[in-house]
Amino acid sequence: GGGPADAGAASTVAPAPSASTAIGPTTEKDDRPSSVVTLAVDELDPRRGLPLHLRGDVRADGEPCAHVPVEIRLHDPLSGRTTLLGTLATGDDGTFAGGLVVSGSTPLGDYDVVARTSGDARCGGGGSD
Repeated sequence: GGGPADAGAASTVAPAPSASTAIGPTTEKDDRPSSVVTLAVDELDPRRGLPLHLRGDVRADGEPCAHVPVEIRLHDPLSGRTTLLGTLATGDDGTFAGGLVVSGSTPLGDYDVVARTSGDARCGGGGSD
């Protein structure tokens, strides 16, 4: 009975390498340190049609992430819907600041303001949420 036992062992071993090869590329693809985005909103009561002034910074491993895009979104915690407000970019020191106009078509409500970046060659993706 050695033949069938070997066949069983071979088929048992086969899934393990394919599982690790499936995981391998995902891990290798993004070995950059995750970015941490801090975000401060200057308005206490933002209004539609007016700019929402924001500032913050992007860091990975404690180092500033220079010249990375930062997407600013309005997140409605009740519906789970997210609306892109605009994109700001960090400067040499990893900080960003600017005003993005809240669209007049944005429904009234309470929103969380969240910031996300896809990073760059050195800094991985990350967000403020």
